[in-house]
Amino acid sequence: KKEAGEAAASIAPEVTAQNGVASASVDSKAVSDAISAAKADGTKEIVIAPVIKGNADKVSVTLPTAGAKEIVSGTDAALSIQTGAADVVIPNDTLAELVKAAGGTDISVNIAQVKPVDEPIRINAAAVMPLRR
Repeated sequence: KKEAGEAAASIAPEVTAQNGVASASVDSKAVSDAISAAKADGTKEIVIAPVIKGNADKVSVTLPTAGAKEIVSGTDAALSIQTGAADVVIPNDTLAELVKAAGGTDISVNIAQVKPVDEPIRINAAAVMPLRR
């Protein structure tokens, strides 16, 4: 597996974190270029790896539906969103379903670091149990 910066089919939008949130958008041209690189390189993964300036607990990556549709129709590649917090891989067939569900609106993938809870969470069972008649 190549590192995001080395992958020919990678997109690295630069974004500055504000209030712990980094929001990156990818345009259709960048997607087209990555698809061309994926075809030329024979890679099965198109990577979006935002270059984040500052600290971000939450990263949001927005992809135009047309770009996602182009990945689906032009390749059998998966879409991989890589951040410092986590990597999310969306297989091509799942991306096709997202394109259908999006209905023309942009597709956003949100990744957030969750802080561990120091004490156990208590749930009131009466609040979650259905009422019996």
